[in-house]
Amino acid sequence: MGMDDMLNKAKEKAAGMSDDQIDDAAETLKDKTPDKFDAQVDQAADWAKDHNDD
Repeated sequence: MGMDDMLNKAKEKAAGMSDDQIDDAAETLKDKTPDKFDAQVDQAADWAKDHNDD
């Protein structure tokens, strides 16, 4: 699974998550991927929180 696939899957899952859950998921993803992807993970988490219905 490539990085784009993981980010897309995270966006789909984030639809029903609270901002805290999104932050937790982002931290877990950052722990499991190389540090060079941290900025993209943070960007995806920010996008998900901005588009969250909470």
